[in-house]
This record gives sequence, structure tokens and C-alpha cells, in this order.
Amino acid sequence: NDIIIITSSLMKDMTCEIDQYRANALRVLARIIDPGMLSAIERYVKQAIVDTYGPSSSAGLLAGIKLSQTSSECAVMIRKWITETHQAIKSHDGMQQYLALLLLYQMKSADRLAVSKIVSQYQKKGSLTMTLITEEIAIHPGIKLTDSFGAIQEGINYLLICLKHPSDMVAYEATRALSALPLTAEELKPVVYVLDRFLSSSKPCVRFAALKTLSSITESFPALTVRCNDNLESLTEDENFTIVSMALTTLLRSSMDVAKIKTEDSIYSVLERISKNVDEMESEDRVSIVKSIISLDIKYPSRHQTLLVFLERFLMRRAPYDFKKAIVMGIVQWINDRPETGENSLLVLSKSLDACEHAVLITETLHAIAELSRLINDASPLIPHVYNCFLLGDRCVRAATVSSLAKIASHQPHIRTSVVILLKNCLRDDDDETRDRAATALKILTVAIAEEEENICSDVSQADEVDQFQKKKPSEDDIALQIHSPLSFSFNKLERSIQAYMLDHEVMNSEDLLTFESLPPVDDVVEDEQSTDNIAALIRKRKVDPTDSVYAIPELAALGKIFRSSPSVHLTESETEYVVECVKHIYSDNKVVLEFKVKNTVENQRLSMVGVAITGYNGENIYDAIGELKAPRISYSCTESCFIVLESEESVISA
Repeated sequence: NDIIIITSSLMKDMTCEIDQYRANALRVLARIIDPGMLSAIERYVKQAIVDTYGPSSSAGLLAGIKLSQTSSECAVMIRKWITETHQAIKSHDGMQQYLALLLLYQMKSADRLAVSKIVSQYQKKGSLTMTLITEEIAIHPGIKLTDSFGAIQEGINYLLICLKHPSDMVAYEATRALSALPLTAEELKPVVYVLDRFLSSSKPCVRFAALKTLSSITESFPALTVRCNDNLESLTEDENFTIVSMALTTLLRSSMDVAKIKTEDSIYSVLERISKNVDEMESEDRVSIVKSIISLDIKYPSRHQTLLVFLERFLMRRAPYDFKKAIVMGIVQWINDRPETGENSLLVLSKSLDACEHAVLITETLHAIAELSRLINDASPLIPHVYNCFLLGDRCVRAATVSSLAKIASHQPHIRTSVVILLKNCLRDDDDETRDRAATALKILTVAIAEEEENICSDVSQADEVDQFQKKKPSEDDIALQIHSPLSFSFNKLERSIQAYMLDHEVMNSEDLLTFESLPPVDDVVEDEQSTDNIAALIRKRKVDPTDSVYAIPELAALGKIFRSSPSVHLTESETEYVVECVKHIYSDNKVVLEFKVKNTVENQRLSMVGVAITGYNGENIYDAIGELKAPRISYSCTESCFIVLESEESVISA
């Protein structure tokens, strides 16, 4: 009822004599009506388009533009308004011409030939009196939709003429359209001249728009924008910090090209300007400048040291997480792209660990230093800075520090003795994770050092000594593999395997050492995450290990480790009163345990002492039943297991 009242009120306003009411009602109706209601107000919208009152005509054109985008049905109806749209284009009001041209383009956008005719018709001098004609609507789409080279060249020539238009909007749209075309540096010179003039405009929006377009040109033709450096330097003192950051980024790119050709003074001046203004910039602008510096270092390797020192100064300042992470990731990118810069870059990262401030960033930086230390010959200058994180960081940082020290030592044999001393100090940490990591790394490195010393001190001849040393010296790759490689199974799987091991009384009473090889194998746990709706919690479904039910019974756990378990096989139909499934657990010592999962589907009945009787095939008994465990009770809709233990004189592993 409320909707009917609102639409009726708006339609009443649309037919009143007050022009302002008609215009406002049209704007609102265009946003709330559906295709079925358009036919009811179509006559009023067409009348508004040809209305002599400018706001009403503009409202009608806007309604047509909006409705044509809502559905294909509306678009088909609006394509019939060609006569009214052409009449609106002949208006002397610039805004009406602009909106009418936009609506006409939407009507003809699917017809490439019609768009080309619109472009050729209205690009003639004097055909439109408005100053709001934009090449994005009237010219640029026509160039993209025309295959003819002559038509493209004609459009480019018209855009070059528009560069001299007295309206800043028309001239800027021409520069933006030309900069998006695949033109040469010589053809883009007039565009740069116009943008250079816009940089000194008194309007902030014009300066920002010119900077944005000039920045895109600088990425492809940095030498072409050198003539704009004077105006760019003046914009570094602008009141708008967004303009300042973009001016500095553009100036940095163009100055780097000058520095490559002439002198380094320009780059130093730009970096100093950035350093003075960076504290006042937004986080996004800072990250943009860092990315520009990173790309420049890759393009101009000779300026690496200058840019590295500059980024180090940035990293030492108090700044948001995103800004510092961009610097760290940029330096890591440098090292990966050019390993010869690794020594200085890693030293800068290690010195800046305390300045990273955020624990997550410190941990990521420690990991990067440890991984990239293999690219340098001597990592000993990094060790004091890395170990300092252990003294000052929280438990997560301390654990990451221990892992980083171990990884660096695995790549650098000559510093293992020093790292071992530091790791011994880490054994007294309060955190269990840190102590465990330190103990593991200490064991691996101690064994490696002992083997090295044993090989060096062996009493053999000099010729044989070299051979013995090469044969017995522990491989750095082997040591790194022990430290870097994760466990071959998850901690969850390890826990379940140890629990199964503890249920085996015979093994628990044995004096054999507990090793990974002696643990019973268990199946992986598969986790599947599926969201029920947009705001519901995730539902986790786990696949139960089929051996858990066997190891949970002491009598069966004493049989030893299960070699493998077969998939569950249905022995009955799902519609029967008692549903039975069978799983075979095969042992390596010619034993088989048959697990029968029995489900009671009979209401108001409870089964007790449930077992399964088995017989040989065709009277042949290959297996002997040496034990049986029955299910004590099975209630309605419950599933319990009963077991039969079989033994054979022949091997059953191939079964």
C-alpha cells in the first residue's frame, strides 16, 4: 500500500504545472519503477525530454539513461525515443546536449556503423554548442568500434584539434583519450604540452587530473615528461597531499631517466623532497611511492645503493604496517631478481628488524633473511641483529628467531659453532615452542659439527685425507634438508599414532627405542569446509580413521600394527532391519580382523550380545577363527562393532 501511495504521488507531481516538481519526480521514478510501469509513464518522460524547461529535459534524459541500464525490456522501449533525443541535442543548453548525446550513444552502442555516423556527424565544428562534449563518449568509443584506419586517423586528428579547445574539460578529455591510444613519443608531445599547462592551473581538480594522466605517460615515456619537472617540483609544495605524493612519484620516474643520462643530483633532490613530505601522506600514497622506487631499481640497477639507503631511512621511521611491509617485500624482490645485491640488502633488513615494530612483519622478515642467506658468502654480520630479536621480541618472534638462526647456520657452515652457542642460550626460554625448536636445531647442528671435526682430524695421508673428507663430510644440503623440511605427517596424525602405540602393551613393555618407524601407521584425516550461508559458521566433516576402533580395544591392539584396512563393504541392503557393513584389517603376521558394523533399525528393540557367524567358501577353511568379540548391546538407530580374528598359515598381505 505504501508503494502504491508513493508512486501515485510521484506521478501526480509529474503532471503538475510546477516545473521543479516534474523534474524531481522524474528523477525519483526512474530509480524505483520496474519495466512493467515504464509503459505507464513513457508518454510523460518523452514530453519531459522535449520540454523547454532545461531541468525537466535533463531529468527526462537522465531517466532514459538510467532505465536503459536496468533491463533489456526498458532498453528496447527507450530505443524508440530517437526523435525526442535528436530534438534535445539541438537545444542551446550544454547540459541537455551532453545528456542527449550520452542517451543517443547508449541507443546505438550495439551498432558500430551507427556509432561511427554519430562521431562523424557531431565532431564537425559548430555542430554542438556545448562545452561538455567529451571524447570518452563521442570520440573514443567510435575509435574503438571502427575497423577502418582512415576513421581512426580522422578521430585522432579531431582529438588533436580538441587539445586547443578553450574549455579545460574538453582539452583534458582529449589528452586522456590520446594517452590511452598506442601512439609514439613524438605523437604524444602535444598531449604533454597541454598537461604541463594544466599543472599550473588554479583549480585543484585540474591539477590532479593532469597529474594522473601525466603519470601514466611517464611509465612508458619517462624522457618525454622531463619538460614538466619544473611544474612538478612546484606541486611538491601543494596543499593537497594527494597531489604532492603523485607529483613526487611522477617526478621520481622522470628524474631517474635524467639521472641516467646526465647527473645524479636530480634523483637526490627528489628523494629529499619525498623524505620531507612522507610523514604527511596517506598510507596508500606512501605505498605507491615505495612501489615506484622498487620498479625504478629494477629498471636502473646502477642506482640500487642510493635507493636502498633511502628505503632504510623509511624503514627506521614510525609508520603503518602496510607501508613497512611494502618496503620489506620490495627489498626481498630486489634480492630475488638480482642476487648480487643480497649482501647489502640483507644487512639492511637485519638492521631494521627492531624498526619493523609489528610482530607479524618481524616474523616474515626473519623468515626472508633465513631463506635468502643462501645467496651470500658470509652471513655472520646478520647474526647479532637476528639474535637481538630473541632478546627483545615476544614468544612468536623468539620462536621465529630460533628457526632463522638454524636455517642460516645450515647454509653457512663456518658460523655453526657461534650459532650453537646462541641456541644453547635459547634452551632456557619460557616458551615451550621456542625451547623445542632450539633443541631440535641444536641436535642437528651439533652432529654436523662433530662429523666435520672428525673428518678433519682423521690420521690419513694428505691425498687420502682429501678423499676421506669429501666422502665423510656431511652435505650442507642434507643438513639444510633436516632443518628446513617439515615433518612427513601432521601433528594430529602423530598424536593419533602415539595413542595407538600406547595401547599396544607388548610394545610398551619392550626396551626398543621409540622411533618414527616403530609408530603404527594411521590414515589421514580429511577435513572439508563448507559454508551453509553467508553468515553461518563453517561445518567441518571429518573422515574417521578405520583403525581407531581396533586400537581402542586392548585385546585387538595387542595383535600389533595393522598393515592396511580395506574400504567398508555393505553386506546387507539399507532397507533391512539390521544393516551390516564389514571392514577387513590385515596384519603382516598372517592375521585378519573382520570388523562388522551393525546398525539396529527396528524401533522399540534393543539387541544384546550381537555377533556374526562366518563359514568357509564351498566348505574350505583357509582361515581359522582364533577369537571373537561381540557387541554387548545395540539400541535403536545406533551402530556398534563386533570382531572376528582370523589366522592363516599362508601370507595374506596380498589379499
